[in-house]
Amino acid sequence: MSFYERYPMMRPYVGKSFHRDGTPSILLVGESHYFDDELPQRATSEAWYSGSSATLSEYDISFIHTAKLLEDATANSFPSKTHSIYSNPFWEINECGPGYPDYRLVAGHMAFYNFFLRPAIDGGSIKDDITDMDVAMANEVFLAHYEDLKPTAVVFLSMLAHEYCTASLPIIARHLLFRPGHGKRLESGLGPEERGGLFPRATSPCPKPTRSFGWQKLVKIRKGTLW
Repeated sequence: MSFYERYPMMRPYVGKSFHRDGTPSILLVGESHYFDDELPQRATSEAWYSGSSATLSEYDISFIHTAKLLEDATANSFPSKTHSIYSNPFWEINECGPGYPDYRLVAGHMAFYNFFLRPAIDGGSIKDDITDMDVAMANEVFLAHYEDLKPTAVVFLSMLAHEYCTASLPIIARHLLFRPGHGKRLESGLGPEERGGLFPRATSPCPKPTRSFGWQKLVKIRKGTLW
């Protein structure tokens, strides 16, 4: 994809066990990265998509390095409140899935990226700054990831991303959509072949995240839905 030739550090994180060992592989879709201050290159969608990371500083790049951000947060047990975007779904999926003693291990079965490719500003939402070009690029890349990664399920962690995702998926597409904060499944396309017994259950309890949930039951994957 030409976008990642311009911004290679924004490629999705893909866990080491994704599509291995016959276990479910889940694509988690967040909202967007963000910079801590406005940049001329980010200010308009035209400037962002025609630009590249070559004109960004190492400091700026640290805010949009998808895999490194997730890997560092996971390795350090999610020290920041913003890391709940990872810790909450990992915890919920592990509780109703593999049941690892350390819920961080579930990251190996996940892929993750942010739906909107132009970053927001200062930790905020991009909702008031979305352009037609942002939406078109986001959907083009989403569909390419879906076809390339072939996930067992897609879990949207952002209602904004879910709202703007208009990419057409095959009728047989197997995906789950969840509403952050409510734990309500919005749509399920899983067939019976995805239900039951793919992950062996661990015998030791999984430690809870060190921080309380910002979202209650962010991801409700009930036992028997995927595992």
